[in-house]
Amino acid sequence: MNETRTLARFVAAAAYEQLPEAVIQHAKNLVLDHFAVALFASKTEWGRIAVKYARQFSAIAEATVYGEPWQTSAQHAALANGLCAHGYELDDSYQGGYCHPGAPTIPAALAVAEKERRSGREFLLGVVMGYELMGRISAALGREANKQHHATAQVGTFGAAAAAAKIMKLDAAAVTNALGLAGSMSSGVMEFADDPKGTMVKRLYGGWPSQSGGVAAWLAREGFTGPATIVEGRLGFLRGITPNFNLEGITSKLGEDYHIMRTVFKPYASCRAFHPLIEAITELKTQHGVTARNLRKIRIGARESILNYQMAYEPKSIMAGQYSMPFTAALAFYKDLADPRSFDEQVLSNREVLATARQVEGYLDAEVNAFPRYGARVTAEMQDGQAVTVTAWDHKGTPAKPFSRADITSRFHMITAGIIDTAAAKRIIHAVDGLDSDRGDSLEALSLALRLSD
Repeated sequence: MNETRTLARFVAAAAYEQLPEAVIQHAKNLVLDHFAVALFASKTEWGRIAVKYARQFSAIAEATVYGEPWQTSAQHAALANGLCAHGYELDDSYQGGYCHPGAPTIPAALAVAEKERRSGREFLLGVVMGYELMGRISAALGREANKQHHATAQVGTFGAAAAAAKIMKLDAAAVTNALGLAGSMSSGVMEFADDPKGTMVKRLYGGWPSQSGGVAAWLAREGFTGPATIVEGRLGFLRGITPNFNLEGITSKLGEDYHIMRTVFKPYASCRAFHPLIEAITELKTQHGVTARNLRKIRIGARESILNYQMAYEPKSIMAGQYSMPFTAALAFYKDLADPRSFDEQVLSNREVLATARQVEGYLDAEVNAFPRYGARVTAEMQDGQAVTVTAWDHKGTPAKPFSRADITSRFHMITAGIIDTAAAKRIIHAVDGLDSDRGDSLEALSLALRLSD
């Protein structure tokens, strides 16, 4: 089967009226969470650079940069917003494909929808299509491919292109070309994970594919062509990354099993592989009286990829700290990691946190390693010789432990506190709530809510 053309036909033919209500509501929740995360990261050093870039290099006012009173070109808005959305390890994650669909997809969808003057429903439909393709192609890569390649950066171009192409109302042939171009633009490697300084580059892995996908769709609309077998071809995307890809699920139950429903929220500002670990440590603290002061050693049963790539004991940047299991585990004994402000420059040199990190010992746990999602087995060995073990599977925000709508709204207010005022937060929430209404100005209302005054 030609998977690329099948996906393109699906995107071109999709209609808002076909979307189940649960899919629409989940998409709205993901969009709202996306804005909170991106607004938070827009105030970081890398976020400010992205916003400055968007303003400096474009004189076309057609798309919103979240939180800014001015507008820029669609491609620059997608870059800045996508970078910020992936800018603090808080953005949504696909359960089954090891990628973050929202960061590349939503900014591309919004930028194109604003440029094309589409409705809120058309925007949501584009978002769903982007999540659908990004999830399915990411799942085909599997876990092993993510040891060298960063799926968000590489698969994100497909998500952004599908969202943009749908909102542009391209036919199947043009969508096929957009996907062919998007796959040819994909990039992103994992070297940052092996660097104790972390660097800023991983933040770019949300923005670059968002911009690239939008550009791919625009070029395709103008007649620019790309390979029609980019996904599955002999020299195509999947084979270029790994020989162990799985095509079986890419087109299975299209239009029935919506992969956006497999997208989960990230409650903590760290690599999602650590989320069960964080919740296990919370249980050790709250139910077993374990503290950093009465600890002698922390033994953590983890999966192989963590032990090979994420064991920096003295990270030199926030990014490196968020990607370090020993550091994240140690910080969880001192801070509530549900607040992204827990990760800041000061904790990187905190002697107590670093001393606790040195007490962390990781080992390969066969059960955790074989678990298809994320888990951790944490044993706290105490100064008095006692030992307590907690095993955690999944985390809050997953289908196994889902967020309620109230959880998502509360999280939005918590993350954006001090960045936007309460009234502005309520306007954004209200605008997102209204995206699925039949009002013609529903997207304009969202754009206005996101463009905060100086």
